[in-house]
Amino acid sequence: MLKRCLPLMKDVLVPSVLRPLLSQSNCINVNQIRTTIIMKRKYPVQLFKEGKLPRIKRRNELYDIVEIEHTKPAPDIKCILTEYVEGVGGKGDVVEIKRKLFRDQLYPLKLAIYASPENLAENELLVKDMAASNQPRLTAFAKKTMNKLEKIHLPIPMSGDNPWTLNKQHVKLALRKVGVEVEEHCITLPEEPITQKQDLHILISVNKFEPHKIDAYIQLVYKDPSKNDLEELPQIWREDDESES
Repeated sequence: MLKRCLPLMKDVLVPSVLRPLLSQSNCINVNQIRTTIIMKRKYPVQLFKEGKLPRIKRRNELYDIVEIEHTKPAPDIKCILTEYVEGVGGKGDVVEIKRKLFRDQLYPLKLAIYASPENLAENELLVKDMAASNQPRLTAFAKKTMNKLEKIHLPIPMSGDNPWTLNKQHVKLALRKVGVEVEEHCITLPEEPITQKQDLHILISVNKFEPHKIDAYIQLVYKDPSKNDLEELPQIWREDDESES
């Protein structure tokens, strides 16, 4: 009689006991935790006969951890930028960035989208349309170049013995001397002709975007070195810019 009652008591008592415990989330953690730890035996199990169980000794239960999967940093995520992002890239660029940056900042603000096959196909068409319409693209390198040029104090060497008028070729050569290659059509000089020593502002356009103003000054150079200006000249590249690079 007692044996027949045991299954019934089990079905009634077990749920009644566990139900209050399960309802208290602070008591039992019912969330699934996905962890993967790859290990190998420090001492391999010895060979055993076919049909027999292996003889597991205490030392065979010692393991070395090979890899802990859930503690590995997540790889960078591939995404498509929908707008220019400082230090990352321009509109239409496919980049790989940190997942936290994508999920916390770029994706919520609609500055980037997932690089799914459908989005990649649409982005390819968008880039082709931009190229066909000659629409300028602001890339990360172009923006970095603009920021770099804004912090230059460009010396333009001109003859101190002969009369001259400043032109774009002079500015191009001066920029080349400090390591910057610029085409003449990207240079805009002041409207008034420059014929003597003075400070001036020059406009430089990058990738057909709005020109950026840079500081420059005329540095007179004489055939007789003793006539050259020996006063301390301003630094070409600002110190704060050098510290950033």
